[in-house]
Amino acid sequence: MPEEYEYVEVPAGQGIPQQPGMQQGQELQADLIQEERIANIIEQINPENFLEEIEYRIKGYKKDRKTKEWIKINQKGVEIPPILVERFMSFISSLLNQNTTLSNFSETEINRLMKMVIEYVSDDLSTHSEEYGLKSDYIERTRIGMIMLNVIFTVLKRSLNGTESRRIFGSLRVSETLTKSPTASSGALDFLKFWK
Repeated sequence: MPEEYEYVEVPAGQGIPQQPGMQQGQELQADLIQEERIANIIEQINPENFLEEIEYRIKGYKKDRKTKEWIKINQKGVEIPPILVERFMSFISSLLNQNTTLSNFSETEINRLMKMVIEYVSDDLSTHSEEYGLKSDYIERTRIGMIMLNVIFTVLKRSLNGTESRRIFGSLRVSETLTKSPTASSGALDFLKFWK
């Protein structure tokens, strides 16, 4: 007479024993996927991506939502000279980058930076107003200044107390697989010591 067997349901992933190397490979693959996701997010929020948009906005263009083309807002408006655009884009790109957003600025530091930015923008627009063809066009000078100040302030605000860097790097998991050959005497973060 055949023996009766009791049917036992095994939870998923527990029925087949995994080999140690197989589990380590899966963890490594999960870490790589996570790092790729973080790199993708960092690239998407990179302030340098806004430089083209700022350039067009300074020149007096807006983006058509349907066609995605840049259209001049006022065809009869003042033509912004290339030298103004070049100077401001050079200046603005020094602040609109990952180094800025991933920094750890205090409120005081951001206020000091913004004070310097405001002084530079107003000095440049005043000093070169005749060269730019904007000597008596205060509204246009204000418009250009506000575009730049708003963008720079927003980027600096992202770095307030390291908010953005904490969000991004907090989601990364430091793994012991990054160490070359961990030993009992070495610390878990020894691989970060570049001076060794």
